[in-house]
Amino acid sequence: MMNVDSRTLAIRTLATATVTAAAFAASTAYRTAANRPAILEKSLPESGRAAASKLLPALEKAATERGVKVRASLFDSELNSLYGYMMDGVPAIMFAIAQAKARACKNGTPLQNPGLVDTLTKFAGPWLLGYTDEMPVMGVAMVELPGVDGINYFVANGAPEALKDLEIAEECLAACGLGKDADTGIWSLLEK
Repeated sequence: MMNVDSRTLAIRTLATATVTAAAFAASTAYRTAANRPAILEKSLPESGRAAASKLLPALEKAATERGVKVRASLFDSELNSLYGYMMDGVPAIMFAIAQAKARACKNGTPLQNPGLVDTLTKFAGPWLLGYTDEMPVMGVAMVELPGVDGINYFVANGAPEALKDLEIAEECLAACGLGKDADTGIWSLLEK
């Protein structure tokens, strides 16, 4: 059995190793992100701009009700950024994570609802280290917009639970006048 001093030393050593590993992962992620394709900004079509005008109040409301701060992103079928908004206090890395979540959805990878520890170790860790370019966790909704070819991907991310991200995304889309097709799961503007 360890005495208190040995136990304290072991805990400090483990904590130091954990911080060192996290710093290495962050450094590697920065270098890996620099080698990823550039994220482009494209103009939204008129129909998308009208819907987007309702997004910020809906996002603020949905996130605040759940006690979280998130990023909202819309990517086209090639994963170019059409729209993005980050609430105050959301780290900038959430932009790249949103694109990785959209990529997983586009590729047909099942989106999961892991706990925080699994999100960090099984999904974020391998992504940060460059082992994958996907983040297959919930928070992505497929969207069709008039004037934009193919399926678009609306992503909410930043909540500690992926299911909350998905709830926020879907609540925002509904507030923007979109409806979800029960058969395909694709959201589109409702006819007026």
